[in-house]
Amino acid sequence: MLLKYILIKLNLNISDRLKEILAWLIHYAIGFVFVLSYYFLWQYQVVEYSIINGFILGAISGIIGIIGWIIMLKLSGFNKKAEDEGYYIQLFIAHIIFGIAAILVLSFLGKSYN
Repeated sequence: MLLKYILIKLNLNISDRLKEILAWLIHYAIGFVFVLSYYFLWQYQVVEYSIINGFILGAISGIIGIIGWIIMLKLSGFNKKAEDEGYYIQLFIAHIIFGIAAILVLSFLGKSYN
């Protein structure tokens, strides 16, 4: 996992297992921040609940994720270039799916509470 690699490069004085757990916690925390931002955008009617808006927000999140990874990997000295394009394409697609799934779940939860 790339986040674990970055944590290793930071020379943290913790076990590899704890670095792995911390990497996953960071990953989920970032995802939570994305969902929370989607929620506030929808709650304050900046955008409406729709699959297309989930797609757009997922695409924006994907671009943010790609830029973030480029910066983090450069700063950490990670230099495996052969797979970059494929990695970034799947990262972008995964965030689109994430955005669509988030809108569907938030829409369902919103209807459940009304």
